[in-house]
Amino acid sequence: TIVFKTGMDVQDEIDKLGEGAKPVIVVPNGEDVTKRATEALLAVPEGGVVEFEEGKYEFTSQLQLRVNNVTVRGKGLEKTILNF
Repeated sequence: TIVFKTGMDVQDEIDKLGEGAKPVIVVPNGEDVTKRATEALLAVPEGGVVEFEEGKYEFTSQLQLRVNNVTVRGKGLEKTILNF
């Protein structure tokens, strides 16, 4: 599991796990959440997971993925809210 924090190079952390790894990238809420979520979604490899912690996430732009077979999940229907 990689807990993605401001200033962290998420791609570097994924590379450290080695080829074929299926990381879980946790995007905590807070300042610069749109930037962190975008970086996580663009870096996650096929088969990986991007997880949002509990809370309401306010995004200032759309988000996108580069690969297929990625799980995007939260902590539950009433616990993680993604607002665009």
